[in-house]
Amino acid sequence: MHFHTTPGRFSRMAQTSIEQGIRRSARSLGISTDSWTVELSVPYAGMTIYGNSVSGMVSLSVVAMAQGKTVPTGYVLTGTVTPDGEIGPVGSVPLKVQAARAAKLRRVVVSKQLPATENAGNLPVSIQVSPVQSVPEALDALTGSSPMESAITEAAPR
Repeated sequence: MHFHTTPGRFSRMAQTSIEQGIRRSARSLGISTDSWTVELSVPYAGMTIYGNSVSGMVSLSVVAMAQGKTVPTGYVLTGTVTPDGEIGPVGSVPLKVQAARAAKLRRVVVSKQLPATENAGNLPVSIQVSPVQSVPEALDALTGSSPMESAITEAAPR
């Protein structure tokens, strides 16, 4: 893992959370990270990304690429990856969904384990909110194909 420090940067907490998330996501999908080189940068001068909310999205994007999948434009995840391969909750989900709607995104993937202070009933309806529990579910919600479907399709004779 290499985190560039210009033009913007990731805080140490964000870096740690991303590194853990990538390893946990790969492990939960049975993917080896031995030959990976991952380089990340923040494209905005002077901006620092704090917290762990971004770790799930970065992690799932990396494992999707490792499987030859892409996350469509307009799809995003807010959450963390727990040691057991679950998508863990983060705070301010309704505000993040509203920001995604304002940015005209189409789908926001969130943890099924919303904190008690978050009220899923207050989420905007003009955007698809997809609650997930596990890394495989999140990958499916972000790419539209489950890991098992891909494995079966690739193994099928042509």
